[in-house]
Amino acid sequence: MTNKRICPICNSKMKQQFIGLLHCKCGISYHRDLGYFKRNENMIFVLERKKDR
Repeated sequence: MTNKRICPICNSKMKQQFIGLLHCKCGISYHRDLGYFKRNENMIFVLERKKDR
């Protein structure tokens, strides 16, 4: 399956970080369940969740 999502803001190709989660350089993300959304500075996408002690 190829990534064919285009950013609705800047019309550039979005890159996949995780399955179903795409990102654009301008700050827009796409999730297959949520649709398009703007990322905040406090949003962190990580592979593993670490708990604070």
